[in-house]
Amino acid sequence: MMVLELTKDRKNGLVIRFVLGPGDSEERTAIFEAIKSSGGDVGGNWPLAPLWRHLAGRVLIKINEDNAPDFDAALKTLESEATKFVEANLPSYSTAMRLLDKSGIA
Repeated sequence: MMVLELTKDRKNGLVIRFVLGPGDSEERTAIFEAIKSSGGDVGGNWPLAPLWRHLAGRVLIKINEDNAPDFDAALKTLESEATKFVEANLPSYSTAMRLLDKSGIA
């Protein structure tokens, strides 16, 4: 299972990231390795964890709790940055999935 997650990081930033979720360990390993071999961002050199593995990710916007941002401006920034993130990562992830499809794994 692959998910696109939006979450708050430890430094008050809103983060978007692809996450590889639980499932058959052989399939998860094949997906992870296919993304790496296609040049995709797998979030560093850490090994594949047994359940959840954060892959590509980026901070979309920083949240200053002392000074709340203008909601409309923040929403525009979020939409723009999320679009850029997906556009930057989707080609290599798509290539990986096509390779897996041809191999009969996905």
